[in-house]
Amino acid sequence: MSKLLPLFLIVCISTVAQAAGVYRWVDNDGQIHYSDHPTNGSESVELRESSVYTPRELPDISQDEEAADTDEEEGLEGEESVYESLRVVVPENDETVRSNERQVRVSIELQPGLAEGHKIRLYLDGSKASGELPTTQVTLQNVERGTHSLAVAVVDATDRELIRSQATTFHLQRLAVLKPLPQ
Repeated sequence: MSKLLPLFLIVCISTVAQAAGVYRWVDNDGQIHYSDHPTNGSESVELRESSVYTPRELPDISQDEEAADTDEEEGLEGEESVYESLRVVVPENDETVRSNERQVRVSIELQPGLAEGHKIRLYLDGSKASGELPTTQVTLQNVERGTHSLAVAVVDATDRELIRSQATTFHLQRLAVLKPLPQ
């Protein structure tokens, strides 16, 4: 548990102090400390920028079903994929996600890992929902409440789809106040 504490602190600090610096130092007892204020003997810690993607406005799904089927056939035709498996881990299939901020955290499992020059692409409700992403951890923003289908694909440098996951269904719920709360 004590080994996880520094990692937990970095994650907590990174969400609060993205604009401010993060500093690390070791006290006389060998205990590691993190802060947003520099102290004597502290060193600056570089934090990775988190991946956040805001999807574009989605067109009517009925128009895009044919295009998605065509893309899938063209991308996989005649080439053996270097990937064994690709799946959406978070959100789990049929999971209810509660987010008043309309954000959905997406975690992808890819075996073996993403090869150089390859990128991840997300499909929300059958339509391309992202550009090419270099990471398997993404936060979708501005997702409307309701039931959604999410699939991911790996594309190469020529925009050819190498592998696509099965679609995962999730339900986004937001707090709805139908009548004012008593004051």
